[in-house]
Amino acid sequence: MFPDDIVSPIPLGAGEFFEQGTESLSRYTLAAYLLLAGVLFVQPEDGEPRELGIIPPEDALGVLGISTLDGDRLPRNQLDLRQLADGAIAGVSRQELADDAVSVNLSQNPILAAQMVARGCAADDELIRVCALGSAFDFFDFDTIDIGQQIDWFIRNAEVLETFELLATLLARVFPIPAIGYATGQATPQNTTSSGLLAVHGTVLPFPQGNRPEWSVPPSGSLFTHLKTFRGDIYSSQDYYRWEGGYTDYAREVAIANLRDWIDSRGLNGIDIVAHSHGCNVVLGSTSIGARYRKIVLLSCPVHWKKYNLAQSMITNDVVSIRTIFDLVILMDRGAQRFPPQTINEVILPFWFTSHSATVKPANWQSQNLDKYLK
Repeated sequence: MFPDDIVSPIPLGAGEFFEQGTESLSRYTLAAYLLLAGVLFVQPEDGEPRELGIIPPEDALGVLGISTLDGDRLPRNQLDLRQLADGAIAGVSRQELADDAVSVNLSQNPILAAQMVARGCAADDELIRVCALGSAFDFFDFDTIDIGQQIDWFIRNAEVLETFELLATLLARVFPIPAIGYATGQATPQNTTSSGLLAVHGTVLPFPQGNRPEWSVPPSGSLFTHLKTFRGDIYSSQDYYRWEGGYTDYAREVAIANLRDWIDSRGLNGIDIVAHSHGCNVVLGSTSIGARYRKIVLLSCPVHWKKYNLAQSMITNDVVSIRTIFDLVILMDRGAQRFPPQTINEVILPFWFTSHSATVKPANWQSQNLDKYLK
């Protein structure tokens, strides 16, 4: 579903918006705009200033043909989806929604944006529909969103795993997923390897995820195997660090404490560390309670800087965030895609709308020369 080679997306409203076939590049631009609408046109939660980075920088929006918004925004969760959906239940086409998106982008009218999102929740394209639903939970009163009907539609009609990844991320945002993985025991280990590098996986969603979090698992995880070719000191004993992977702040807080204890019990303070997705926030949080690292490499981190930030003493040139230009999963999480200035160095891969796991794929590590950040 998400190609790894989009380097030049089609901007919103450029000529004939859709090409033939379900994987046209313009489809991703429309999906991105629908998912952004709840950030662009709705007031931030609790009236707080919008966290840096949720809205992509203006140069990225410019490439997508998306206008920045300077006017008033709608109150959060106040509208009735049923009143704005034009009676649509199913079958709204991509072309209809593309026309809506062009009009909204030109007018910057938040009510028209809400109507576009409401109609998007009845789209016949699974990617467009799930992205519209992501913004629906910003615009509309929860009780007016028939989430049961929506889940039923996706079960009956969605065909690709990435749709369910986005849907699970959204549902976890609305109904936090408890811890469902297996934590590493914290007892003093036996027969551990002498190590200088540790891999930390991200959230464990309730269905198979391809190479996530298996990328980090010794001895045959996909990225683990690649890293071992030049970092023979990567931790590979069977008591490797795992956390439950629950999609809640509580699960991450428990994982943060466990990571510090895991490191302390093995005498590994000062180890290098590479982490993916919300595993990055586990690593960041651990620096505030005493864990120390030499190098930190963060892969596709959903940035929630107020909750999970880097201890001031750890802000060095040896901390780097690697991400793609536009990660739909991070946007669905309502995380930021970039860190505040003067905090963490960023490496932006030249891909748009690629999968959330793009940064743990060995092929991308090789083509983008990422090994250097851990050498």
